[in-house]
Amino acid sequence: MKNIFYLLIISLLFSCSETSTNEPDEENPIVYSNLHLAANTIGEYVEHTHYSLSYAEQYEQSYWVAYELLSSELVQNYERTDKFLKDPKVTTGTAENSDFVGSGYDRGHLMPAAVCVWDSVAMYESFYYSNISPQNPSFNRGVWSRLEDIERDLAMKYDTIWVAITPIFETIIEYIGENEVAVPSAYGRAFLVKDNGIYKGGFYIIE
Repeated sequence: MKNIFYLLIISLLFSCSETSTNEPDEENPIVYSNLHLAANTIGEYVEHTHYSLSYAEQYEQSYWVAYELLSSELVQNYERTDKFLKDPKVTTGTAENSDFVGSGYDRGHLMPAAVCVWDSVAMYESFYYSNISPQNPSFNRGVWSRLEDIERDLAMKYDTIWVAITPIFETIIEYIGENEVAVPSAYGRAFLVKDNGIYKGGFYIIE
């Protein structure tokens, strides 16, 4: 059943076609026009405790990650680990610490560590490099962080939320490290909730 919801929100993310200049909030998603995403791109599919992903070897990060978040999982039982690791389930290998050293980019989480505080294994796996993408510090700690706050607010409001996140490789800013990790030009985040029996979705795509 989860995979069905993942497909729905990934499809929603790939469907955006309008432009907005609003600041991100629950009512005003940011998107931009004429977005070309490889919606049918198939990478290596991997499942972890709290998220699934499709790994893009050519970019050394995921095409997308997707997960279900329950309000009950926002109760903090475990602290953030900050131990970044290669993903042992990705057969082609992932990025590593040395790729980011001196790059000027943050190791930005796709699925945030803050939604993994309920389980020690989920927290550990959230630091796999398959869940990491290079982001400008101001982006990672600014607008991206605010979107994570919105996500948690929606989970509390609706009890369950399904999320898909994708780096957007329409334009590559640069490649970093020996493994040539791509720096995407933008990121997308799609949400699906159930409100009084009706499924509702929204998406944010931000440069």
